Amino acid sequence: MNTPLSEAMRKHIFKVLLFNENVSFSALFQDAFRSSSQFTYHLNQLIKENLVEKNNQKYKLSSKGKEVANYLSSETAENIKQPLIVIALLLKKNNKVLTSCSKKEPLKNLWGLSCFAKLRFGENVLTCLKNNCSRHLGYGLGDKIHFNGIFNIKTIHQKQLLLHNQILLFTSSDFKGELKEETLTRKNRWVTLKELAKLPQYPDNQFIIKKAHLKIFFELEREIESETLSFIYSL
Repeated sequence: MNTPLSEAMRKHIFKVLLFNENVSFSALFQDAFRSSSQFTYHLNQLIKENLVEKNNQKYKLSSKGKEVANYLSSETAENIKQPLIVIALLLKKNNKVLTSCSKKEPLKNLWGLSCFAKLRFGENVLTCLKNNCSRHLGYGLGDKIHFNGIFNIKTIHQKQLLLHNQILLFTSSDFKGELKEETLTRKNRWVTLKELAKLPQYPDNQFIIKKAHLKIFFELEREIESETLSFIYSL
């Protein structure tokens, strides 16, 4: 039931709840939608998707809904084409780097940086790095953490922007603890760069690791149809 009208209903619900909470059904519904049953269906779908909460016949955005709202225009409830901020950590030990393989989509069975996570609104970068390092790798991260630049990566499909990620890259050799070689979500392994080159890797991983020492801003653009990665510029 994904129609222009259903999209309009969902956008309308988000637009109202962006500015109000504990809103009644009658305050949410508009006569322009004609069918209250159809409107109820889409409202319930948003509740099922854990984007909207219902309590005592009143509606508000859930925590997940508020996170989604960060990517919406407050005027139109349309998606804002801003990058998803990802922090990434490359751990080094002698002539080896730590690489991880995800067990879930969209990077399933691909090897990449040892630690990466979406940076949530208001979250401290170093705290996020240390928490993810401890949770996913088993290592306690020290204070000698080096910032190694920003990779602004755009994925294009049929001449339209499909994904826009901005990776903030950090490196460190200051850690201690015992490596979790396998968890529920990933596998972790120390490898040389030659060994890493033989593994199936997620897009851009080799490029990011090779450029990590330069500490500058890179902008890359990938055409998904031709599977090409174009180096646009660096600053």
